[in-house]
Amino acid sequence: MKNIFLILIGIQTLISCERKFDEPPQYIAPNIVANTSIKDLRAMHVSGNFEKINDSIVISGIVVADDRSGNFYKQICIQDATAGITISLNGTGLYTSYPIGRQVFIKCKGLWLGDYGRMLQLGGSVDSSSLSNLQLNGIPSSLFDNYVIKGSLNNTVVPKEVAINQLNDSLQSMLIQLNNVQFAVADTSKFFGDTSINKSSVSLSLTNCIGHTMAVRTSAFSTFSNVKPQQGNGSIMGIYSVYYANKQLIVRDTADQVLTDMRCTNTIPINLFTEKFSSVSNNAAVNIAGWKNIAEAGNQLYTGYVASSTSKYAKISGFGSGQSTIVSWLITPAITIPAATINPYLSFQTIDGYDNGATLQALISVDYTGNNNPSIATWTKLPAIISRGHASSYGSNTSSGNVDLSAYKGKKFYIAFRYDGSDVSGAKKTTTFEITNVNIIGY
Repeated sequence: MKNIFLILIGIQTLISCERKFDEPPQYIAPNIVANTSIKDLRAMHVSGNFEKINDSIVISGIVVADDRSGNFYKQICIQDATAGITISLNGTGLYTSYPIGRQVFIKCKGLWLGDYGRMLQLGGSVDSSSLSNLQLNGIPSSLFDNYVIKGSLNNTVVPKEVAINQLNDSLQSMLIQLNNVQFAVADTSKFFGDTSINKSSVSLSLTNCIGHTMAVRTSAFSTFSNVKPQQGNGSIMGIYSVYYANKQLIVRDTADQVLTDMRCTNTIPINLFTEKFSSVSNNAAVNIAGWKNIAEAGNQLYTGYVASSTSKYAKISGFGSGQSTIVSWLITPAITIPAATINPYLSFQTIDGYDNGATLQALISVDYTGNNNPSIATWTKLPAIISRGHASSYGSNTSSGNVDLSAYKGKKFYIAFRYDGSDVSGAKKTTTFEITNVNIIGY
């Protein structure tokens, strides 16, 4: 009896203790606050360069993408109310510490900003083993806790709803949602990823009902690489990414797609204006019917540059001019977009070389009269992406993005490319810019 009594006492003790073991530990917020927004951190970077952060900068954001599904590798994406950024972390199984919905604080001092194909990332160091191909290394796993401070879990981020033609670099690494979209018919029978023995990433074409397209990029090592996309029309979420001029959506899982509505029939795009500078000659002033090529200050005109028989540019540079003030204009003929046009937009490509501070702007005017004094007209700067930051070489073709011109339907207007520079000792701003493939598209 004595033994039975002792056993009963022991069981009762275990039962009374069990509740304590089941209680989750109380969350204690880290003693840290952000002192810089992600948008301001991103502004410290110049495309094509690497910047080491020497100040005690702290950012904070919610994890919107992790590596659970395998479509993100050795990186997480975080965003705050201002912007998003990709954090390069040299480790796997990151979702166990930094799952979607977790708030994290990043101590940025000692880290580096860099970009891969224009996609900005924050990492641990710069790999300089190949001076012609510098790359950003991830933060070493042994140092994760030094730089990445865990905050609260289960935070919700509402995706930003945006149209394909509105995508721009300010949305990099952010969770976005595209509505009224569908996969191209030819891609609905394909898998998200590569299931062959020779693994490689796959891009499927996503389109909206007025013909704007972009790529949905999936790693061959994602857990859903052997799944086909839904065949209907609807909405899809993912992280916005770029690879040079290419816009990409990286879905986190197949649950990010809700494409169950009836498909739409795409409207055929209409090319309202196009100029590929196919008539230019090397180093000769650009002289195209209807266009204005004006050296308003200084004596630098836009000249032709022929890279190949199918790749020609209008080129401008202040180098060797000796002019203290250089203002040069290249202006299209008058353009009118029919009022019934749907979603008209401007697009073009630029290349910069030996960037030392000169600027190129894309402008639009409805009161310019076609004279040789364009500065007396009212010009509005367009939110176009211009190639920048290649200080010791030339960049590659950079897309302006699709610049919405809906506000100018039914109006006569001009598009101008204005160059501002200087070529005097101590104040040289002589960057070379090349422009090509100027198009206005509507539906």
